[in-house]
Amino acid sequence: MIIGIAAIILGLGAVAVAMAVLANWDSVKKWLKDFATALKNLFLTTLKAVAHAAATFMKVLKDGMAATMHKLYYQEKGQYIEEVRTRVVPKTELPAWAQKKLDKSYGTEVEADRDLQRNEQLTLTI
Repeated sequence: MIIGIAAIILGLGAVAVAMAVLANWDSVKKWLKDFATALKNLFLTTLKAVAHAAATFMKVLKDGMAATMHKLYYQEKGQYIEEVRTRVVPKTELPAWAQKKLDKSYGTEVEADRDLQRNEQLTLTI
């Protein structure tokens, strides 16, 4: 008996929802259309952002950007600190020795070894 009453109430609810949807069918269609448009715009915006990021990454690779690193040492609150700072520079700002070594190493990392430091008269500032 209770299951029958619950089924009748559920059926009446489904009929009421169907009537509400049919009565506002134009609004429902408009909402679905607006939702689809918003979803499409979100997809296109995301796609443009990903394409821009990829293009920027490729430009950085193409321009031959390289990182230069500086080590700083100092004392703070009784502790000795080593801080490593890195900045990205265009290939045109690299010293000639670094450009030659990078060209020979096919873009992998190069270090200013002791011989190179002596030949180029490089100094490490601490």
